[in-house]
Amino acid sequence: MKVALTGDGGDELFCGYERYLSSRYSRLFGIVPKFFRLPLAVLTARMAAGKSYAGQVADFVLSAGPPHWKLENHAALYHEWRQKNCFNSDLWTAMISANEQERDIAAAYYREAPSPNPIERLLEVDQRLSLSDEMLAKVDTASMAVSLECRAPLLDHRLAAYANRMPLSAKLDGTRSKAALRDLAVRRLPKGMDSLPKKGFTLPLDKWLRGPLRDWGHGMIFDKREDWNYCLRPEAVSRLWDEQQKGSRDNTMRLWSIISFVLWKKAMSDARQKHSVTLQ
Repeated sequence: MKVALTGDGGDELFCGYERYLSSRYSRLFGIVPKFFRLPLAVLTARMAAGKSYAGQVADFVLSAGPPHWKLENHAALYHEWRQKNCFNSDLWTAMISANEQERDIAAAYYREAPSPNPIERLLEVDQRLSLSDEMLAKVDTASMAVSLECRAPLLDHRLAAYANRMPLSAKLDGTRSKAALRDLAVRRLPKGMDSLPKKGFTLPLDKWLRGPLRDWGHGMIFDKREDWNYCLRPEAVSRLWDEQQKGSRDNTMRLWSIISFVLWKKAMSDARQKHSVTLQ
């Protein structure tokens, strides 16, 4: 196979991500002063106790803010509150400056967007930032590594321009995302395809880290403390792991980033050793 078609651009053009809908609530919670944010997060998490999303509620409140600020402050990752509590003092100080720079870029794009609607502005920021610099870049890197040409039909400039002229209600109809594409699916695809929930390219890492990968994950993190303890607080990492095992918080991506970092350092070390042997 030499060429593959991708669906890149569908979310950024037609409001496919949950954050477009949740941005309304994020703006409201973002008004709350930071000193009152933690008790509010605890309260809302308790109110959602027993729900499947209870573990994520607290992080959503703690990371809340205006759209251009949320782009670099994702609730599932090391958002600012998590950075302050998990990173050591030197890294946290460096991250303050880095966070400000990233927000300044997103804020500039947000201000330049012509629409007065916050969600439409967020769509444009995503198209100019995460779509071009992250989504398309990683697809291109992965596909070129195996000599595969990937094409994104939804990003034809004529279709993208047409989609950006469509009213927001044609993309986000109440809580129904990608409304225009779903309406098209009713006419062109088998029955029921239009009502399927969104599925990302994610693995069930949360269940794996509490199940078949539990011992392996624990070993990768805590048997390799020397690989990360100069930038992360060991007691904070232990707390992330305990919360994950209890199911009280979803720290999947935070823990997985540590595991990935450890694996990356091992790969770099192995490559250096192999290169050294070759030179000898």
